[in-house]
Amino acid sequence: MKQKNAQAKPKKAFQMTPVTYGVFVLLLVTLVAIPVVAKYIHERNEAGSVTADQFYFTSEQLKKEGAVYNLNAATETFTFTLNNFKTALQYSDMELSYTVTTTGGSFENGSAVTTTGGTLTPGAANSATLTLYGLQPGTSYTLTAVGKNGFSETLTATLHVAAAETRAYKHLDASLGHPQYVDLTVWTEFL
Repeated sequence: MKQKNAQAKPKKAFQMTPVTYGVFVLLLVTLVAIPVVAKYIHERNEAGSVTADQFYFTSEQLKKEGAVYNLNAATETFTFTLNNFKTALQYSDMELSYTVTTTGGSFENGSAVTTTGGTLTPGAANSATLTLYGLQPGTSYTLTAVGKNGFSETLTATLHVAAAETRAYKHLDASLGHPQYVDLTVWTEFL
């Protein structure tokens, strides 16, 4: 009988073969790539809505398509309003700045200010009341109002002030009793 070798053979250390190495790398890449790919593949279904801030810039006298007013010759001022609302419940969500220009007259009584501006505060229906002074008979004026804040709206109006009419009258009275004398009365009326 043969005797068993009293010494045990030493065990070999684990050696990586190319196939084992390839499987290990593939496993490592898969473990790293799955969370990265999953991040882009993940689908999210949610319901919601997106709305822009409300923007309104209106006037009863000035219009987007332009308004025309024929004023009588005695008109010296024109008052108008600028609003940040469409209705009492539909108003701008943001502060609105406006600029108004005119081709004549002025926005300050007795001066030559032909441009004015201001702001309309948000959160409720607000208005600004402006007056154009110094209107002259026989003259036309153009008002242009621009409201801005992210959005922009332009409103215009043309004012035609009628020319002052002069009516002249005469009365001839030849019944004074003398052929060389007559009574001529002349008077005028301004409208």
